Amino acid sequence: MNILHILGNVKIPRGVDIEEDGSDDYTQYIAIFNTNEKIYYVQPEDTNALLSIYLTEKLLELEEPKVFNYEKGPRLEWLK
Repeated sequence: MNILHILGNVKIPRGVDIEEDGSDDYTQYIAIFNTNEKIYYVQPEDTNALLSIYLTEKLLELEEPKVFNYEKGPRLEWLK
């Protein structure tokens, strides 16, 4: 996806921007949302995998946040 390359141009790698208190400021993830299909694509900073989440009505109606686990590696994975 070309949009990932465009967003990658403003990505801050871990360890590049160190604050005075020793903490670092970095991009934790890149996200893209397909509004037509209700699909949320996310690329966490600790993997180059592009993960996708289909936002079903059941998922959207949850009252508590849902945590998704993933494995590192280059792939497209549907999270449920």
